[in-house]
Amino acid sequence: MDPLPNIDGTITYVVVHGDNLARIAWKQYGDSTRWREIYNMNRNVIGNNPNRIYPGQVLIIKAK
Repeated sequence: MDPLPNIDGTITYVVVHGDNLARIAWKQYGDSTRWREIYNMNRNVIGNNPNRIYPGQVLIIKAK
């Protein structure tokens, strides 16, 4: 699913099957090492385990 633009410089990303934070970072930024940035922005949703994301979960990430 394509991310939905937000007006505050972020996008809403809906996790799809097979996604992990590194893959999302690669798809959005072309840099898988930015996964920590995504994790830190969504820690309240993901919790303490960055591997615990699931299809349908909504994440907020910075626009490119």
